[in-house]
Amino acid sequence: MASGKLQGVRVAILVGDGFEELELLDPRSTLDHAGAAMFVIAPSKTSVTGWNLGREEKQVPVDIPLKSAKAQDFHSLLLPGGRTSATRLSTNNDTVEFVRDFIHAGKPVAAIGEGVGILLQAGVLRGRRVTLGLLSEEDLKNAGAIYTNENLVRDGNLITARKLDDVSAFSREMTHLLADLRQHAPNMRKTA
Repeated sequence: MASGKLQGVRVAILVGDGFEELELLDPRSTLDHAGAAMFVIAPSKTSVTGWNLGREEKQVPVDIPLKSAKAQDFHSLLLPGGRTSATRLSTNNDTVEFVRDFIHAGKPVAAIGEGVGILLQAGVLRGRRVTLGLLSEEDLKNAGAIYTNENLVRDGNLITARKLDDVSAFSREMTHLLADLRQHAPNMRKTA
């Protein structure tokens, strides 16, 4: 049974084919259990395929095609990793604009593993404390980010985590961030 502490909170999950299955499914399950409404956003109009330990595994239905998605309709953004997904999304102009809209609006954004690369490509990491998955520390520093050698980093409304092993802590931290913001921000109590 859902706890309801995130009732009315709308979370966009931005992925493409080749996402890391557990990096989507664990946070989605955790946030869903807390009462958040979860929406899979992807360039595809029907479904995306996830990977589990390097093997194609799970088809996930797309709720909203990326071309139709607007950051203003959501309270938060989740960027799961997966090298193929992150690479494809990083080179997509619609992705870059979607991510920038969340960051510029000050909305919570959480990225794990290669999902941090999408933030890097969107150019939104200057002055932000982040950790990295498979990115190089040099790439983060060149983008103006402040690299922190930790498994999980929370910098204001931005959460980054390194890898699949950190997914449970990542999911919990995202839930805590959204619950804290919901408690103190009246606009998060309403559906966007």
